[in-house]
Amino acid sequence: MDNESIMSCILDSIPYPIVFEDCNHIIRYMNKSAKYHYYTERGYKDLIGKENTIYYQMLL
Repeated sequence: MDNESIMSCILDSIPYPIVFEDCNHIIRYMNKSAKYHYYTERGYKDLIGKENTIYYQMLL
């Protein structure tokens, strides 16, 4: 296993949504809980690689 797949396995075992984004607010990683929360419960599609506008919408 490489480091990325080990990290993914560890983060997927955490039962809380975890989203990593870079300095430009581009979403780079979502664990299984975050994917379920944002894709299934909230109805968002294909967030990885896109600018994080979810929190901006929540603040408005």
